[in-house]
Amino acid sequence: MLRWPPGIRTRPEVDQEVGGTKPTAFAADLNPRTFAMMVAVGASVSYLTPLEPACMMVYGPGRYRFFDFLRVGALLTVAIYLIGILLVPRLWPLAG
Repeated sequence: MLRWPPGIRTRPEVDQEVGGTKPTAFAADLNPRTFAMMVAVGASVSYLTPLEPACMMVYGPGRYRFFDFLRVGALLTVAIYLIGILLVPRLWPLAG
């Protein structure tokens, strides 16, 4: 199991998802934290649809359409993807 710094607690389902990155990282002889952080970044990007609870709260009262979420969400998803690809390897180097 991936060891986190003291004081950081995770939920079991997060441990399960992130735990799948460990064998892949070790097989490639790379840092498993880099893989785990990209999984965390990817899991937090849910801008394309209004199915996330915070989006559902404004979907009806704000009279948004499904296409509104796709239009804005696609740009945000691409931006977060590029930021993640550029910053995660710098903050958590692949060589480990």
